[in-house]
Amino acid sequence: MDNAGSIITAAMQDIGSLYAGQEPSTDDYNVCLRRLNGLLELWSIDNLLIPYRTQVSHTLDGSESYTIGSGGDIDTVRPTFIESAYVEHQSRDWPIHVSYDRSEYDRIYDKSIKGVPRFIYYEPEVPLGKIFIWYVGDITYTLKLSTRGMLTEFSDLTTDIDLAPAYSYALEYNLAIIIAPVFETSASQEVVMSAKTSLSKIKRLNRQAPKMVYPAGIPQGRGRYNINAGY
Repeated sequence: MDNAGSIITAAMQDIGSLYAGQEPSTDDYNVCLRRLNGLLELWSIDNLLIPYRTQVSHTLDGSESYTIGSGGDIDTVRPTFIESAYVEHQSRDWPIHVSYDRSEYDRIYDKSIKGVPRFIYYEPEVPLGKIFIWYVGDITYTLKLSTRGMLTEFSDLTTDIDLAPAYSYALEYNLAIIIAPVFETSASQEVVMSAKTSLSKIKRLNRQAPKMVYPAGIPQGRGRYNINAGY
């Protein structure tokens, strides 16, 4: 278990702003806490730095789009990424192509066609993201999303948070680099190398081999023109 205070103290020691046994001042804690949470926010937009996936379920009602986030149609933490999706009905599953390319969705000629959903476009708007789905369901389907969301920020200095393996180490050394100018110093070569190495190892652990996907409207393995999609 780790907390913000222990990570901040270690980071300040790494740049020589504290000695063993010393504690940061209240002002130093507050400045470093803001930068630590800013670092977590920055990492949250990098898919390879988000360590876990969450599965979200939602019953589709035939709409062409749904909001997702706290208080949205799909009431959950707003995802940064939707990694994969499928729909379920009576113990049968149908995979869905996930796109982040607005033009791919815009090229669909008739967006109101009913059938087994096969495509979603995700727009990660703030505060609520928006999911556009095609086909709209012809019956009641359950949408299943595998998502990656924001990394949990530290609300204070003392609350313990469970971090994935190596994240405490990576946060310490990357925070040291960020706060060094605040204390009118610079991070040593060893600290910079530790920061880079830890991030590289985390990304390697979180990386998954890419899979070939087909654009919306192109049946897999058949390559025939889809009149509804317009290509």
